[in-house]
This record gives sequence, structure tokens and C-alpha cells, in this order.
Amino acid sequence: MWYFFRHGQTIHNIYKVSQGRYNSSLSLKGIDQAKFCAYKIQDLEENLQEYIFLTSPMFRAKQTINIIMELLNIDPFNYLKEEELLNDINFGDHNNVSNKIVWANYVEDNNILYCQHKNGECFNDVYNRIELFLHKYKDIDNLIFATHGCCFAILKHILMGNKRSDFIRNNLIQNQNYLIKYDNNSKILELI
Repeated sequence: MWYFFRHGQTIHNIYKVSQGRYNSSLSLKGIDQAKFCAYKIQDLEENLQEYIFLTSPMFRAKQTINIIMELLNIDPFNYLKEEELLNDINFGDHNNVSNKIVWANYVEDNNILYCQHKNGECFNDVYNRIELFLHKYKDIDNLIFATHGCCFAILKHILMGNKRSDFIRNNLIQNQNYLIKYDNNSKILELI
């Protein structure tokens, strides 16, 4: 079974500032969201020591999974690994900039994947990373990991069997309370 989630709400999320590769701390609500994920996972799983724990290298994702692991009584120093493939999009010159400015670059839905940020990435680059992630971990049955909104949306899109060409801006609408349970054997994706 895989459990994956977007990091909890951050201070930047509250003020509608795009983070990208800029570090931001969880808000109080974000801390509560991480606790919610921990309790849900704890209710669903008994053998948590059999799981591999991964996180994006960004502080907000690490903070989220550290809270979860603490509540699950799993030592992050020995069981948590950073995975660069789960990193947030690099908005380049638009890291740590108002969402309005960042999203002004996206004129139409059909260019969402290929709009390149100056000195940064486009969502297609993130899509490629997520495909590499899925290939790298395809044979791992027990996985729990923290990532970012764009990675979460792309993971969900791919695991639902959708095509890359069907990915549109609406797939990226932010909701702070994401937790997905995915049965890699039977390909069942469940939002919990």
C-alpha cells in the first residue's frame, strides 16, 4: 500500500505566495493537517515498520512527514529518506512571488505543461520527474511519502490512468487536505 500526501498548509499558502523552491514553514492548520494524516494512516495500517518513508527535500514536506512519523512512533533519523524526484516545481525567478504574478504566465489551459519559468522549470519537467519516481518505486509495496501540490496532482493524474495531454490547469487547484491511499497491486486510488 502507498500513502502519499501534499505537505500541510504553509504560511506562504495563507498569503497566496508561490513557494516553488523557496522554503516556508507550516501554519498551525498545516501542523493539524499533518497530525490528521498520521492518525488516518495509524487507523489503517498495523505494520508501519515495514514501510519506506520518503520526502521532498523542501522544509515544508520534511516538517509534515516528521510530524507524521513522530506520531506513528517511527524514527525519522533512521527511516526517512529524501527523494529529489518529489521536489516542488522550480518557478525560477518566480519562487517566493505572489500567485497572481506566477499564474499570469499561464494564458491558456493547453499550455500549462509547457510554460517555462525563467531560470526554472515547466510542469512537463515535473511530470517527467514523477514518471521517473513511479518507475523507480514501482516494485515497492509499502511506501509513505510527502510531496507538493503539483507533484500530488500529477501523481494522481497518472495513477488514475489519464494521459499527459489531458492535464489541465484545473488539475492543479489547491486543496490543503490531501491524503491518498493507493493499492499498487490492484491499482485502486482512494482519497481519504
